[in-house]
Amino acid sequence: MNKLATATLLAVSVAGCTPAGKLVNIDTPNECGAGGTGFSRTPVMYGDSLLSVLGYTEIGKGSEWRLMLKPRQGDDPKYVNARVTIKAAPGGPAWLEARGEFDPRKPAKENFLRICVPDSVERNDEYKYEVEVENVGVLDPRAKVIR
Repeated sequence: MNKLATATLLAVSVAGCTPAGKLVNIDTPNECGAGGTGFSRTPVMYGDSLLSVLGYTEIGKGSEWRLMLKPRQGDDPKYVNARVTIKAAPGGPAWLEARGEFDPRKPAKENFLRICVPDSVERNDEYKYEVEVENVGVLDPRAKVIR
C-alpha cells in the first residue's frame, strides 16, 4: 500500500509541472475569456547584473501567456521592486504588451504578467518582443505560435 501511495503522489506532482517556454493545452478556460484554453510560461529573472529570459516561447491561439517575474532573492529593493515592461518589437502587434512589478505578498506561481494571445494569430507566426527591467536592462526574445 505504501508503494501505491508513493507512486500516486509522484504522478500527481509531476503532472503539475509546467515546462517553461512550452504551450500547455488544458481543457480549463484561462483568464483571457472568450473560451480560450491553455497557457505558456516564460520566466523573467533579474537582479544586480542579471537579466535572463527564455530566447523562445511557444504560444497558441486564445491562450494565456504568463511572464513569471523572478527577482533574485536578497537583491537590493530597487531590483526586487523594479518595473518590468513587455512590448512588441517595433512594427509588432498591439496585443503583445504588459507591465508591472513583482509583489512579494503573492505566492511565486501568481507573480506574473499576463498577455492574452488573440485568436487572430496564425500557426508559425513569430513575434519579436522586448523585455525591459527598470535599473537592469533590455532583452529581445521571440515567441512562436504552434498548433
